[in-house]
Amino acid sequence: MSGIDLKNALPSRLETERLTLRPPMRGDALALVEQANNYKVARMLKRMPHPYGRADAIGFIEVVAQRESERAYIVCSKRGTLVGVASFMFADGYPPEIGYWFGESFWGRGYASEVVAAMLVAARATGHFPVICAQVLAHNYASARVLEKAGFGRTHTSVDAVGNNRGKSVIHFRLETAEEAA
Repeated sequence: MSGIDLKNALPSRLETERLTLRPPMRGDALALVEQANNYKVARMLKRMPHPYGRADAIGFIEVVAQRESERAYIVCSKRGTLVGVASFMFADGYPPEIGYWFGESFWGRGYASEVVAAMLVAARATGHFPVICAQVLAHNYASARVLEKAGFGRTHTSVDAVGNNRGKSVIHFRLETAEEAA
């Protein structure tokens, strides 16, 4: 399947007990900047620029999130407060990859585990995701633990070649469904 087919197989909106995952909208730009323009957040991520300004937020909303190679979600509390971003990324010849980040004031609340679980349920429901991968900077222990609790296994490490964290160690994760592993 192509990236657009995989993207379209996934729901555009997901609900969890405490969170809503929905498509990014232009009106999210200010809240994205408020949460993402934080060195403590950017240093945990492979592809987030720092500083993170309005142009970065608009670029994410209008370009990155609209690509056929990505199903991006704004993660909001049930009250509508933007708490982070989650996405599936698709590259030809590779299993889909999940990624996520949360504003610093929302760390330690279990949101990442809740979001990853919802994304995995949605992916499995499509029948098109026998393998899902993820990557975490090696110093991001909390994110690595979230993936391990969700059933991902570590496959290898590499060194990030681009971005703000170039030269840092990256842990690669893989999750196989029971059918694929059998």
